[in-house]
Amino acid sequence: MRMDGTPRRGCILSEAKEEEIVRRYTDTTIRVTQKDLARRFGVGESRINHILKRRGAVRKRALLPSALLREHVLRYRLSAEDQEEVVRRYTDPTARATQVVLAKQFDVSQASIHRVLKRRGVLTPGTPQVGLRQR
Repeated sequence: MRMDGTPRRGCILSEAKEEEIVRRYTDTTIRVTQKDLARRFGVGESRINHILKRRGAVRKRALLPSALLREHVLRYRLSAEDQEEVVRRYTDPTARATQVVLAKQFDVSQASIHRVLKRRGVLTPGTPQVGLRQR
């Protein structure tokens, strides 16, 4: 809509619908994609993208309560003792522990194990990560 209330040329959504699109997209309690919005309002994804950009809509991450955040960080971060154990098992020739096996044992990603080994000087710079697709 223009300032005088007349519809813009090529406008297929009312002002109220555009406001609803922005509200739904920026709402942190629901997770909706631009594709979902396009289907719901019967327009293309590019139209939704254009509306969101024009109105300066930015999606904010939902904030986790601090207790959940601490639990998340503690669960997925290796302690100093765990990091030492990862290095010990990886360098022990009789253990034959691979990065993938260690990741499963410590409930973290293989990339996390790779970073620990690299930071501790076990892997030299340029050592490829095991299990990643090479292009």
